[in-house]
Amino acid sequence: MTRVLVVDIDETLVHTFGDDSISDQDVRGLCQKIRDRLYKQVVQPEKLSSQPIIIYGLIRQGAHDFIKWGQQTFDYFVVWSAGTRDYVEKMVQVLFSRGKAPDLILTRDDLEGPISDYRKQLSVVKDILGLKNLEQLVIIDDNKVATSCNEYNRILIPPFESDSLKELCDKEDKELYRVRDFITTIMKRERCLQGPHLHELYETGRENI
Repeated sequence: MTRVLVVDIDETLVHTFGDDSISDQDVRGLCQKIRDRLYKQVVQPEKLSSQPIIIYGLIRQGAHDFIKWGQQTFDYFVVWSAGTRDYVEKMVQVLFSRGKAPDLILTRDDLEGPISDYRKQLSVVKDILGLKNLEQLVIIDDNKVATSCNEYNRILIPPFESDSLKELCDKEDKELYRVRDFITTIMKRERCLQGPHLHELYETGRENI
């Protein structure tokens, strides 16, 4: 029985701010605990003549603990982002610096449909890993449309996003711990992870987890 965890990156594990509105001075004003969750990205604007800019991002609370748990609990830990290959590989370096790399990295190149209306078809993961079916595969994502191809395999979580760094820093976010505890309970109780009410069960009980 091979178990697979597929996890989105943007707004699920991290939030990358879309511009350079956050300065080094803003960062220096944060406590060390928050600064430890920040990361920098050097971005080349669409106009190639423009100078590269530095943008900041924030790792969601509990992300490193969640990744460690996922890699210990599942046979395969897969990340699947709609970002470009270059961006996703940079984020993998940020998120997985404390341990081993993901078993599989998927990007927008592996999506179904145009980037404006894409889907993450889990049969892609099944075929690459040589799985017989999707019974032991679960995907964690914040995007309902992107995961609509495999409703029985998904757990949707509230997006980790804001235009305000302060708002994100002040937010008490325990969502990844809730997901971890929910999946642990399901694994003890059910033979199969896939189910028609997987997300509904999570949504119903998430505040009590």
